[in-house]
Amino acid sequence: MVSNRLTWIVTAVSIVLLVVVAVAKSGISGSPQTGTEVAQSSPVPPRATTDLSTMSPREAANRLFNRVMAAAERGDTSEVLSFMPMAIQAYQMFGPLDADAHYDLGMIFSIGSDPVSALAQADTIEQSFPNHLLARVIRATVAQLTDDEESLSRAYGEFLAAFEAEIALDRSEYRAHRRTVDLFRVEAIANTQ
Repeated sequence: MVSNRLTWIVTAVSIVLLVVVAVAKSGISGSPQTGTEVAQSSPVPPRATTDLSTMSPREAANRLFNRVMAAAERGDTSEVLSFMPMAIQAYQMFGPLDADAHYDLGMIFSIGSDPVSALAQADTIEQSFPNHLLARVIRATVAQLTDDEESLSRAYGEFLAAFEAEIALDRSEYRAHRRTVDLFRVEAIANTQ
């Protein structure tokens, strides 16, 4: 039963990652673009369903991050294009970013086919927290998007080596992204055996 459940979880994670990779590899609009280029060339006007002006800058950024991630998982490139530039701008508007915000931006840049900017977010996290789990998630995501098996294997190994000590620190960003951390751990274990 545990084996069947683990197989199902690994399959579900793989499907989600394949969708994200497919969206990102298509360059969202047909050719790879940086987050800045996407922000400047988005042909689809944003559809505001929530008044972001009533939220704090952090709340607005979090809401936009969730919207971009959900759209990417559904393969909705139109919605990704609409909300990605707004999300990037929202993160750039509030004060110094914490590890959670750097992770969010790293994932947004990954989906936007901007691995350099995504990895810069991982680097920034690791300057303060060398073993941070979410930095490894960013690195693995970029490695999958760029078909870099060596970097992917390294990210899995580093994540698993740091997992117990890091998770014991009970960082707020680990709580906020607990589902991602748990699913990534399952994926890392499955791919390192």
